[in-house]
Amino acid sequence: MTDERVARLEAIIESHEKQLDYLRGSLESLRNDVSHIREEIAALKQGLKSYAEEGKRSLRRTGIVVAGILGAAEILVTVILYLLHP
Repeated sequence: MTDERVARLEAIIESHEKQLDYLRGSLESLRNDVSHIREEIAALKQGLKSYAEEGKRSLRRTGIVVAGILGAAEILVTVILYLLHP
């Protein structure tokens, strides 16, 4: 009876060891996946940062161009009004 019990306990232990090995492998796989996801998130953050900086530069350029056009229009209107009303 004791030999049978020891054999069953050894079988249970062996089964648990196999499950632990499987779980260790799965955990390592998850760590690799998480690491890959973190790298992709970092790349996305950098891309968004670059996009935002480019947007700011583009907005500045647009502001400068609009200010230049409005300034030129104001000068043109002033000159026309001066020529019309001496």
